[in-house]
Amino acid sequence: MDHNSNNSTRPTPQPASAPLPDARAATTPKRRSRWLGSTIAIALVAALAGGAWYLVQSKKTPAGMAGGAPGMGGPPGMGPGAMRAMAVTVGSAAAKRQTLPVTLTAMGTVVPTTTVTLTTQVSGILRDVLFTEGQMVKKGQKLAQIDPRPFEQALQQAKGQLARDQAQLDAARVTLKRYQTLWDQDSIARQDLDTQAALAKQLEGTVVADQAQVQTAQLNLGYATITSPIDGRIGLRTMDPGNYISAGGTTGIAVITKVAPIDVSFTVPQDHIPSVLGAQKADPRLPVAALDRAGSKTLAQGVFLTLDNLVDTATGTVKAKARFENTDGALFPNQFVNTRLTLKDESALVVPVTAIRTGGNGDFVYVINADRTVTQRTVIRGMSTVEWVAINSGLKEGELVVTEGADRLKDGAVVALQGDTPTQAHGASSGRRGAREGGPREGGPRSFGAGPRQDGFRSERPRDEAPRWDAPRRDAPRREAPRRDAPRREMPSNVWRADGPQRTMQTAKAQAQNEQLKAEGQVRVNKRMSDLGLCSRREGDAWIENGWVLVNGEVATMGQLVELTDKIEIRREAQDLQAQQVTILINKPMGYVSGQAEDGHEPAVVLVNPPNHWREDHSKTRFNFSQLKGLAPCGRLDIDSVGLLVMTQDGRIAKHIIGEDSDVEKEYLVRVTYGAVEQDVQQHFPEDKLALLRHGLSLDGEALLPAGVEWQNPEQLRFVLREGKKRQIRRMCEAVGLFVVGLKRIRIGNVVLGNLPVGQWRYLGENEQF
Repeated sequence: MDHNSNNSTRPTPQPASAPLPDARAATTPKRRSRWLGSTIAIALVAALAGGAWYLVQSKKTPAGMAGGAPGMGGPPGMGPGAMRAMAVTVGSAAAKRQTLPVTLTAMGTVVPTTTVTLTTQVSGILRDVLFTEGQMVKKGQKLAQIDPRPFEQALQQAKGQLARDQAQLDAARVTLKRYQTLWDQDSIARQDLDTQAALAKQLEGTVVADQAQVQTAQLNLGYATITSPIDGRIGLRTMDPGNYISAGGTTGIAVITKVAPIDVSFTVPQDHIPSVLGAQKADPRLPVAALDRAGSKTLAQGVFLTLDNLVDTATGTVKAKARFENTDGALFPNQFVNTRLTLKDESALVVPVTAIRTGGNGDFVYVINADRTVTQRTVIRGMSTVEWVAINSGLKEGELVVTEGADRLKDGAVVALQGDTPTQAHGASSGRRGAREGGPREGGPRSFGAGPRQDGFRSERPRDEAPRWDAPRRDAPRREAPRRDAPRREMPSNVWRADGPQRTMQTAKAQAQNEQLKAEGQVRVNKRMSDLGLCSRREGDAWIENGWVLVNGEVATMGQLVELTDKIEIRREAQDLQAQQVTILINKPMGYVSGQAEDGHEPAVVLVNPPNHWREDHSKTRFNFSQLKGLAPCGRLDIDSVGLLVMTQDGRIAKHIIGEDSDVEKEYLVRVTYGAVEQDVQQHFPEDKLALLRHGLSLDGEALLPAGVEWQNPEQLRFVLREGKKRQIRRMCEAVGLFVVGLKRIRIGNVVLGNLPVGQWRYLGENEQF
C-alpha cells in the first residue's frame, strides 16, 4: 500500500525538466562565439606585436648587418646575391712590416735663445728712434738717441776740473823739488818739506778722481746713443721721440729677441727619462721635429739639447729643450707647437691608425676574410706615429684590415672593397632595382618577398650611404618621392624658430637648398653677408628688415637672392649698432648652464651684473642692461664644468669661435681617474691609450681631429682641441677607460682665463683677439 501511494504521489520529472535541453542548446553557441572572438583578438594582438618587433629590429639592424650572414639576424632565405647587394663599401689596407720610429710627442713653446729689453742707462729726452718696428737688427746697430748735450757739457766740465787740478799738481811737484834742495842745504825745516810732499800726494789723488770723472762723463755720453746688444728681431716700441726717459725703467723702449737659432721648450714624463738619456748617449744629436697645432705640418727640424736637472714634483715631468736653426723664420717666439722627439727606429708590423677601434674589451680591428666578410679581432697595439700604429699581437703580415667605414660594421658583416668591380661588390643590385621598377628580378622571386610588402619601410638609398634627414621612417606611411628635376619649395619664414626634429630636418633642407643655389651662382643675401664677414645671418635679417642693406644701390628684401658679383652695402646705422656690441668673458662656476635655463639650473648670463663685474677690468666700456640683449654663448660648458665662457652679441666673433670652419684652439684642464685608481693616474695609464686620445678616436661616426693631450700633473690632463662636439672630452676619456671628475676651460684662442675670479666677468679687451 505504501508502495502504491509512493508511486502515486512521486512527482514526474519530465514536465519540470522539459525546457532544459532547449536552454543548453541556446547557451552553447554563445559561449563558443565568445571563445572564438577572444582567440581571434589574441591572435591579432600577437600578430601586431610580432610585426612591431620585426619593424623595430629591422630598423636597428645596420646596413652592413642586414644580410643573412650567420649570427647577423638577417631575414631567412636571403641569398648570396642579396648579401652582396647590401654590402658596405669600406677602405682597406694590408698589415705590413716596416721601420717605425720610436718617438715622444708633447706640446712645446718656442723660446728665444736670448731676449733683451732695450733700456737706457742715463736719463734724458728721447730725441730720435732709428729703427722700424719688427725689423731685424745687428749687434752694435744704433737704434735710438737721447739728447747728448747735457752729457757733452758734463764731459767738458770734468775735463776742465782735471786740467785745473793737474796744473796745481805740477806746481806742487816743482815746489816740492825746491824744498828738497833747500833741505839738503839745511835752509828749511823738515816740517816744511814734509808738508809740501803731502800736498803733492793730495793733488795726485785729486787728479786721479778728475780723470775718473772725465771717463764717467764720456761713458754717459756714449750711453746717450742706444745700440743693439744682440742680433735679432726688434718688437714694437713703447715710447715715442720727445718723451723723457729715465734710467732703470723696466719697460724700456722695445724688446729684442734672437730668433736664429731658436729653442723649443717641452716636457718629458719622468718614466721616459732613462730612454731619452740612453738614446742621447747613443746619438748626441737626436732629431726633433716642430709641428703645427694640428700636428700635420712640419715647421722645422732641430736637435735635442738637454733635459733639466730636476723633475717637477707637481707634474711628474722634466723640462727639455731642443734647438732649431730657424733660418727661414718658421718658428716665432712664444708660439705653441707640437714636438716629436725621435729616439730610435724599430722594425714592426704596422697598420694605418684609422684601422684601430676601441671597444669594451680593448683595441680591435676588423679583418677582411676571403669571402668578403669581416671578423672582429682583438689586438695589442704598440708605438705609433701620426699615420701608422704597431701591432704587437693579434695580426699576421699580409692580412687585410678595414681602415674606413668601420663605424657601420659588426662581426660577420659583408663588405665590398673600394677597388672591387660592380660584379664583385654589387652583383645583385641591378636585379633588385629591376624588381622595384616592375620587372622580374633575375634568379627568381625576392628571397623575403612573401608576406606583407616591405618596400614602404625601406630607404631607397644605397646601403653604404648615410641616412638622410628626409628619408621616410619605417613606421611612417609611404610617400611619393619628389622628382630630382622638380624645383625646391621656398623655406617657410619660421624655419629657424622650429623646435625639435622639425628644426633639424628643415635646417638640413635649408643647407641643401643653399648649396644648390650656390652652385647656380646665387645665394640669399643674409648668407652672402655672413660669408663676407659683415655680420651673422641673424644680424643680417634684422638689418634687412630695417632697410639698412643695399644690393647694387637698392634696398634689399628678406629672402632676396643675389649673385656672387653683386655689390652689398651696409648703412651707417647698422655699422653704429654693430660697434656697440660687446663680448663678455665669464669664469663660470659649477651649477650654471651656458645657454637657457634647464632642470632648475640658472643660465650663466645671470652672473653678468654690476656686483659681479671684476674690479681689475680695465676696459673703458660701461655696463648697461641693454648689453644683455642678444648675448649668446660661444662654446658651451656643461653644468658640471667650469672656467672660461665667452658670451657675445657679435655674430662675427661667434662664427670665428664655433663656426664650421673655425680653427680656434680651446684649452682645458681635466682631472681624471682610471678605474679604481684615483691617485697618480699617470703612472698607471698606458701610453698607447694616451696616444689614442691625441688621435684615433671617433665620435658619432666621425673621426676626431688630432688633439694636444699631455699630463699636467699625475691626476690631471691638459687638452687642446680645435673642435667642440657635445661632451667631447668626457666621451673621449670614457672611450679609453678614464672618468672625468673635473673639467676647466682656461683658454680660447689667444684669450686666457687668467686671474678672473670664479663667478665674475669682464669685457673682452680692445687689444685682445681670439
